[in-house]
Amino acid sequence: MKHFLFVLAAMFSLIGCNNRTEDEVTEQKDPFPIGTWKLSRLKGINARTGVIDDHSNIACHELTVLEFTKDNTFSFLRYLNIDGKCEEDWITAGTYTYDANTKTINYITTFDDVGSIKLENITDTTFQEVFIGNYYKDDDVKDTITYYYTKVK
Repeated sequence: MKHFLFVLAAMFSLIGCNNRTEDEVTEQKDPFPIGTWKLSRLKGINARTGVIDDHSNIACHELTVLEFTKDNTFSFLRYLNIDGKCEEDWITAGTYTYDANTKTINYITTFDDVGSIKLENITDTTFQEVFIGNYYKDDDVKDTITYYYTKVK
């Protein structure tokens, strides 16, 4: 009986030696890409001319927001400068999956548009989306546009 009480006392002493208090909360980061991201920069390379357009200071970009939720839904709200005022230009939402191996977000919008976004330079607080296609002129030359996103929450 003494042995049982000793083992029981030892167990309670180990349980009581927890270094954390009840007030401490362990902050666990959400997995990428969950969170709210703002467009912080847009950089384009015109494949025909080689000219680099760095749109880091264009008004209204900082209002463009992309949000990914834990339940695999997303929303995207883009603002553009229209007649000197920041105006909502495009809103979409839908569902997504993220493949960490290929760094690709596959999505379906509420309008049944299906697509994928290839991401680069991913950190906890930033990522880049690279678009290759006809951006500057509707021709067969593929321009490169890089969208830079920063996590805001």
